[in-house]
Amino acid sequence: MKKCTKTLDKGYLRSNSAFKVTLNTSLSLNKACFGSLLCVTAKRPVPLNWLGIIFCCLLFLLTSSQVSAQNCTVNAGINRTFCASEEIRLFGQIQGLVDLSSIVWSQISGPSVLIDNPSALSPEIIGVLSSSVYVFRLQQRCLDGTLVFDEVTYTISDTPTATATGGGAAACPGGGSATLSGNTPAPGETGLWTGGGAGVVLSDANDPNPSITLTEGSGGTASFVWTVTDDVTGCTSSSEAIAITNCGGVSTVAAGSDQTLNNCFLLTTSTSLSGSAIGLASCGQSGQWSVVGGPNIPTFSSPTTSSTSVSNLIEGTYVFRYEVSGPCASGSDLVQVTVPKPVGPSTPASATAPGGGGLIV
Repeated sequence: MKKCTKTLDKGYLRSNSAFKVTLNTSLSLNKACFGSLLCVTAKRPVPLNWLGIIFCCLLFLLTSSQVSAQNCTVNAGINRTFCASEEIRLFGQIQGLVDLSSIVWSQISGPSVLIDNPSALSPEIIGVLSSSVYVFRLQQRCLDGTLVFDEVTYTISDTPTATATGGGAAACPGGGSATLSGNTPAPGETGLWTGGGAGVVLSDANDPNPSITLTEGSGGTASFVWTVTDDVTGCTSSSEAIAITNCGGVSTVAAGSDQTLNNCFLLTTSTSLSGSAIGLASCGQSGQWSVVGGPNIPTFSSPTTSSTSVSNLIEGTYVFRYEVSGPCASGSDLVQVTVPKPVGPSTPASATAPGGGGLIV
């Protein structure tokens, strides 16, 4: 049978009411439905009428829609802004009938980076540069074969600069020449020294060049880091740590207050002694506990530390000397410990109830 090639205008329809068209399961239209060329093939012809034309057009639209529709979608997430020092990840989402093996992230633009696991929906991005813009694409294939993708833009903010120098030789409290020097923050940035301890005190933690005071005490080494923060983006940068050592010690050596012990013991008893801070042995500071007098020779648990326990004490009065020596603190002090006559160890009181009814505690 020949294909129809007549134009469907009103005059043609009036003069050719018996014109035959055919339908096939695979409908084919060469032009638009109305006012265009209708070309249909089929095994069995039927008379052409307006109802047939409308039916053909609806069938064509329905068939076209079903052919072009995809059965999955992909979402690469929202555009974001990061600091270069942050952990940066992509956040993809998929819906519908997806070929999971086809999921892949790729970089479209920006300085080269590493996508840690391109086939994961939320891989980490490694190696971003500050003041850069990146575009990434999430792509997948639907089960119907359609290839779909979505793109997202990541902006990496400018990173502030933070550098610091300083330190110095270990020094005694109240002395030394330790310094800290950080770079001056740019307008719109704030600097801050963090760290400390060990009796190392800064005059102003926001000052790039603060004065440093070493205070009396146990001493030690403090570490300081200079951090600069962008006030708008919140991005930060930090310097290497700077170490300052305080030798410590206390100029006035003290052995602690005199003590009178409890008499609830059987033969011997013990107590704790606590003296002023010695300072650091690395700076040449040392301390020593010793017995000046008493009814016997007791035992020290750690005689070279500022705090120690002393045991094997019996009834009587003891005098102990605490001595500190070194370049930062030197001196000695005495402390007296009185041990009363023992009355035996404390025990729970008990009695027999009247009538032999058991013990009353």
